[in-house]
Amino acid sequence: MAETHVGRRQFLSLMLQEVKYLGAEAASRMEIKRSVVRPPGALEELAFISTCKRCGSCVDACPENIVRITGAVRGPAIGTPYLKPEHQSCTLCLQCTRACPTGALEEPEEGSEVKIGKAKINRELCLAWNSQMCGVCADACSQYPSAVEFQDLGFPIVNGKICTGCGCCAKACIAPAPAIAIDPLD
Repeated sequence: MAETHVGRRQFLSLMLQEVKYLGAEAASRMEIKRSVVRPPGALEELAFISTCKRCGSCVDACPENIVRITGAVRGPAIGTPYLKPEHQSCTLCLQCTRACPTGALEEPEEGSEVKIGKAKINRELCLAWNSQMCGVCADACSQYPSAVEFQDLGFPIVNGKICTGCGCCAKACIAPAPAIAIDPLD
């Protein structure tokens, strides 16, 4: 049997090809869960962080100055845009989406709903859930009908079919510690 001599360069090239293949294969099977609220129209998380070129066009285009850029603590998502709707609500104007040059933010089809997350009420912190009269979250909701509804005894609940995750309710919450947070889309 004749031995085939493989040079160092050829060996490294073959190894690099194999690593790329294995990395692509692993990435295609990997499900990366969204840990932050993304701007409107964001692709599924793995596709989003792969497609976004981290140019900041969405930040510059946002008239509400709500779009932020992730820092070093975000791993492969470093430098990608995210929102903190609890601090500044999103009007869902789609200016950030239209400014995206890569398609990481896709403009939704006409007539389709735009959602960036879902409000979540912390019952331990909510004034109404702790026997105090409050309805600020429902009054602040920009949706009609309101995405925050009241159960029989005046306890607020979030209607996930209506809630867009805009953050109006969270920003308006008057509880001493914020009782409403916005969870990212799945």
